[in-house]
Amino acid sequence: MKIENKFLNSTEYQWCSGCGYIPSMVALANAFSRLNLNYRDICIVTDIGCVGMSDKLFKCHTVHALHGRSTALAMGIKMASNKINNNLKVMVLIGDGGASIGLSHIIEAAKLNIDITVLLYNNQVYGMTGGQHSGYTLPKIITSTTPYGNEIRPINICKLLENFKVPFLARIMFNDKDLSNILSQAINTSGFSLVEIVSLCSYVTKLNKLTASSLKQLFFDNGFKFGIWKNKNFKIFELPKEQNKEIEFLNLKKEFENQLYLPIKILIGGSAGGGVQLASNLFSTAAALSGLEISLKGDYPVTVGKGHSNAELIFSPKEILFSGIEKEDVAIIVSEDGLQTLRNRLEQNPEMLLILDASLEIPDGMQNVIQKNFRSIGKKFAAISAIAFYLEQSKIFPLEALIKAIKQKIKSDNRDSFIKAVSLT
Repeated sequence: MKIENKFLNSTEYQWCSGCGYIPSMVALANAFSRLNLNYRDICIVTDIGCVGMSDKLFKCHTVHALHGRSTALAMGIKMASNKINNNLKVMVLIGDGGASIGLSHIIEAAKLNIDITVLLYNNQVYGMTGGQHSGYTLPKIITSTTPYGNEIRPINICKLLENFKVPFLARIMFNDKDLSNILSQAINTSGFSLVEIVSLCSYVTKLNKLTASSLKQLFFDNGFKFGIWKNKNFKIFELPKEQNKEIEFLNLKKEFENQLYLPIKILIGGSAGGGVQLASNLFSTAAALSGLEISLKGDYPVTVGKGHSNAELIFSPKEILFSGIEKEDVAIIVSEDGLQTLRNRLEQNPEMLLILDASLEIPDGMQNVIQKNFRSIGKKFAAISAIAFYLEQSKIFPLEALIKAIKQKIKSDNRDSFIKAVSLT
């Protein structure tokens, strides 16, 4: 279905026919218009599942979280944004499956009165993982895991959160003509707000012969009310003064000059336990000390101490408005794990500069490769050594900036080893 709205991308999206997400997302975009919000003042954090398909739909900041963790992530974004953009509206888009897994996060956000808006799309199932019942599934609803009808009492999220006297709660049907207005009120609330949007899933509709009106009646029959619940605002959570420090990179004053006139996009690849994330952080700090804007994203599996550990970095003399990397300029790879996970990206861009540890085989087709034995000083220092080598070759900013970053961020017992690693280049 093609959706048109100034806050939405005009693209075909793959929700099933009859899915309640489609009108709900249009209503959300209309709420943004009602509030006359700026694209850059909106951050949507989506959860895993069908709701996560909305990431590419909205023209604003979007973040995709782990299953059930979107509320926790949004809390961190909002508290951090208070030091960057006080106008940022942070919203969580989560299904009833994610809200079952992440219920404790929702409760904590409500208790603390974090200034975020949670939109809980309740379509009665884990829709993308096989149609299993969730913690919000009503009695008698048939799902793949309740073939004879659900017998477990559901969570009444609005009644639960009302105990904490949060500023704004609502329950409304996905097709209610007042949905956009309700969403506008929630977004505009100072403090925590949650709107439960009762929605149809085509899978549930077919199994239970449901319509929007009969689903709403089921909620009524089970003691669930529809409407708005408001409470007087209480204090919005703020970090204690001793912890409420400026985000580190915002305090970094320019101390070195840089030679960048255009953004540069860099991949760093290595193995878990190889210091890639720390080295990338130091590299980014050095860039900030050189007056550059930075974007840093880590990529690593959930296994501890095993597998790859990669990073994506963007350094730019101007503000970075998009943190994605469509075409890399440089790849720095120091282990086989990093090489294997980044191989496809290398093959798609054979002209990029590849700085590769001497122990690794050069991928076919790469046209601009420099090899050196970075791992000879130890695997934990290979990444920082390779970064220092690249700095010496490229001169995008001085090596002294990286040494200064090490002195600022590395504890004294390891500091000399890091400085030695970057000095060997």
